[in-house]
Amino acid sequence: MKKINSHQNYIMVILIMLLLITTFVGIKYLMQDSSKSLPKTNEINNQKKFAIMVQNEDGYEEYVSEDNTWPGEGYDFKEAKCVDNKGSEVNSTVTYNDGKVTLKTNKTVFCTLYFDMEKTYSLTIHYWLESIGGVVAAQDYNGHFKAGEYYEISTPNIDNCIPNKQEVSGVMPESNLTIDVIYTRYYTLTINYVYQDGNIVAPPHIQNLAGDEEYNVVSPVIDNYISSKPVVSGIMPRRDLYITVVYVLDVEVPMP
Repeated sequence: MKKINSHQNYIMVILIMLLLITTFVGIKYLMQDSSKSLPKTNEINNQKKFAIMVQNEDGYEEYVSEDNTWPGEGYDFKEAKCVDNKGSEVNSTVTYNDGKVTLKTNKTVFCTLYFDMEKTYSLTIHYWLESIGGVVAAQDYNGHFKAGEYYEISTPNIDNCIPNKQEVSGVMPESNLTIDVIYTRYYTLTINYVYQDGNIVAPPHIQNLAGDEEYNVVSPVIDNYISSKPVVSGIMPRRDLYITVVYVLDVEVPMP
């Protein structure tokens, strides 16, 4: 049996001590690391690289952009699904805006983002009162459509105003599109038709007109009566207007 000299024993003891020290330090580090609490909020922007998914006609396929950025403006973000390191689904808040992904969570998660990779373009509709760039009449419309897609947006109703477009419709081009809708204030013209005693001859004529707009209304013809105004015409003031047309018996009509 080979005898181990004292020099070899000395080296072996040193090696065992180094192994024990290394093991102790490693365990202590792991215990400290595991005791660290995760940050309450982690934010990951588009410069961080993690898996995303893109949607195409064949379904979903994995996609990671080569330049570590997201698909970019014009691609619709559909949804995000996040799981923890055990594969359990986690309710994390994921938003995508102007090419930036923001993830807020209190756990370490892996997120899969879903995008519709057929590009869309923005449609913006401004609503103005009286003139472009003046008083805002209603909140802007902002939508996204694919090139060649038909759009049809009803114009909001605003009291005492008439829009120059009742709806905005068309086919989306391969570019962003901005459209202006202009509202004009209107005023109500009311013409009442009555006999001399105040009884009604015919239903009133009610018409909405813009300020300074011309009007020309022919009065109803009633047998054996003459109207005080066969035609009511003028220029609409910037206020509601009420006019009364009185019908009197035609004196030339022979009495029975």
